[in-house]
Amino acid sequence: MFDPKVSVLMSVYNGEPYLSEAINSILSQTYSNFEFIIIDDGSTDSSTDVINSFDDRRIILVENEGNMGLTKSLNKGLDLCRGEYIARMDADDVSLPLRIEKQVKFMDKNRRIGICGTMNKPYVNNGEGMSRNPLEHEAIHCMLLFHNVFDHSTLMMSKKKLLENNLRYNETFKYCQDYELISRSATLFKLANLDEALLLTRKHSDQTAYKNKFEQNYNTRLIQERQLKELGIKPRSIDLDLHNNVIIMQLSAE
Repeated sequence: MFDPKVSVLMSVYNGEPYLSEAINSILSQTYSNFEFIIIDDGSTDSSTDVINSFDDRRIILVENEGNMGLTKSLNKGLDLCRGEYIARMDADDVSLPLRIEKQVKFMDKNRRIGICGTMNKPYVNNGEGMSRNPLEHEAIHCMLLFHNVFDHSTLMMSKKKLLENNLRYNETFKYCQDYELISRSATLFKLANLDEALLLTRKHSDQTAYKNKFEQNYNTRLIQERQLKELGIKPRSIDLDLHNNVIIMQLSAE
């Protein structure tokens, strides 16, 4: 049994079309001292066969008896992670080779940072068009009032800081669980983004963002309402509508 510094955590449900490339992108990282915990969340396709086709001792496959959903599966995974750092990965994205190495170096050097993300690029069009999110904690904390400024699949989290602050994914949030966790974390420790695209993201019709837009918008509104109340602002429904309209206009202009 080796002692990993990083635990890469992935949950997959019927992710067969893109899963092999996602797994390969982690196994091909320049940084190698990690365990790769993959939770198969009751897939009904050949996802488990794809995972088992890889012969790498760093892969730890956990099979749920049924479909628990992403939030509960990730919490199950957090309990299994042994690394100092926990790196998230989605089953349809591609981590670029230097991703984990660069995030570990940054986290080692900046011990006050509890969560570190990176920029991303689209998988198509030769990866042109890097995302632009704030880099430093103060700007991140402000922008979280409007929208999530992290790609879930780029996160690297300090396990120590999660445990010290009793932080887990909120299981009442079936969607936007990353935004909810990050917004709570911002009041407890420092957050950062690396100014480099270290992930390729896919957009396709099976993604949650396309299939469950109403629920996502509802959960986003709950998260933003809570943040405003923490600032001493007690928004009325009409105020939240205006807040959301400002967000929509801002995102449309980007």
